[in-house]
Amino acid sequence: KNGLITTIGIGGSATNDCGIGMANALGYKFFDSNGNELEAIAENMIKIAKIDDSNVYKKIFDVKINVACDVKNPLYGKDGATAIYGRQKGVTEESFDLLDNGLKNVARLVKEKFNKEIDYIEGSGAAGGLGGGLIAFCKAELKSGIDAVLDIVDFENEIKDVSLIITGEGAIDGQTKKGKVPVGIAKRSNNIP
Repeated sequence: KNGLITTIGIGGSATNDCGIGMANALGYKFFDSNGNELEAIAENMIKIAKIDDSNVYKKIFDVKINVACDVKNPLYGKDGATAIYGRQKGVTEESFDLLDNGLKNVARLVKEKFNKEIDYIEGSGAAGGLGGGLIAFCKAELKSGIDAVLDIVDFENEIKDVSLIITGEGAIDGQTKKGKVPVGIAKRSNNIP
């Protein structure tokens, strides 16, 4: 209500939990079909039958949260959080289905409880599904990470008198064109003489 705005940068996480750990820290509780409270960890996503928001720290909703993420992956599926980033976080063949189906389960419950579809929103799979979790549990809005940063540094003004921009990336690969730094800078600097 007081106009607070914050930007949260996500990516490079070691999580694959759809933000349930973050949500739990804000007061959300997760229960199985027998009414037992579950620890808010990735392997329990598939067991969640109920989301309880009665103890949530309500002031979180007084803040407009923009989430800066540099990828456009959906929450689950062949281009989702587990499929694309799981291996680098230690996801094994044995745990893949458990985690991907867990993300689907949380998305289904979010739709039922909050009437929000987070499944295929671009960026909902960022940071192990934290993008989707922030939308679901904090009413956040996802933004292109590179655009958020370039806006903050007033990029167009900074480059108005330059004729060459040099940038880099750890590796240029299939993810680069989906919103990484080099492509974001190229798009925003197309007016260089």
